[in-house]
Amino acid sequence: MKAVTVGLILAMASSSGWAAEQLYKWTDESGTVHYSKTPPEGEQAESMTLRKAPPPPPPPEEAADGPAAQRLAACEQAQRNLTTLKNNPTVQVEQEDGSLRTLGTEEREVLQVTEEKRVEMFCTPATGAG
Repeated sequence: MKAVTVGLILAMASSSGWAAEQLYKWTDESGTVHYSKTPPEGEQAESMTLRKAPPPPPPPEEAADGPAAQRLAACEQAQRNLTTLKNNPTVQVEQEDGSLRTLGTEEREVLQVTEEKRVEMFCTPATGAG
């Protein structure tokens, strides 16, 4: 019964019609606790004032390792890769075993197109949904 009573108080306090209003609390002859906007006739009631809940805190600023920072890092890496592919006739890539391999012309062209798409994807402002 106490859980229901507490839930009822919280529900009344959170509704906008009850915020910052006067409430009355009393116990009837059978021991049941009542709450209402008006005091009971012929009964002793405790006056209560409900206040509006404070506004929610502003959202925290994005963490340094958040999505915007990751997007910026991906943009910068794609731009560096594209610059390297465009400005150097010979480009070498590191293999899994640590050795270097020179890219062929066709491979460089494919990678250049890929990096151009990555620059377009990561370096243009993201649009929000809404």
